[in-house]
Amino acid sequence: MKRIIITGFMFLIVLVAGCGNEDHLNIFHTTFQANSVAKDYTTRSTFYILLLTYDATYTSPTGAIDSNCLSITLPRDAKVGTYSAADSHVLVIYTDDSGIQYRSDSTGASLTLTITAWPGPGGYARGSYSGRLKSAGGADMVITDGLFEEWITN
Repeated sequence: MKRIIITGFMFLIVLVAGCGNEDHLNIFHTTFQANSVAKDYTTRSTFYILLLTYDATYTSPTGAIDSNCLSITLPRDAKVGTYSAADSHVLVIYTDDSGIQYRSDSTGASLTLTITAWPGPGGYARGSYSGRLKSAGGADMVITDGLFEEWITN
């Protein structure tokens, strides 16, 4: 009986110690609803500087690159606050499982993205997003309950 209790206690210690965000090699993620379908995506790239913006890309658990992908682009001078798709360098692109892209910069799209934590390079960005994305053909993709957490590399 004591061995089971000790083993259970050791497992609990390992589990609690493994839940921190101390290592950017851990898998960070975004969760959201795409037309009322729950999505839980892992990261393929952290927020990194690309020209004048920060970009992070998330993929489905299968890791596909050309489908089931969500990309978030933030301004180079990102900080805690709320942004809309009309703001410079704020872009969310969702690519569904058939490869169709839905973008926040398409005509008729509307998106709100809130950054709740932005400590800068070497820290973890956190935030939320929701809105209506549009495809090139004009189809809607409604994104709700979006949450992200991601490492900022530079």
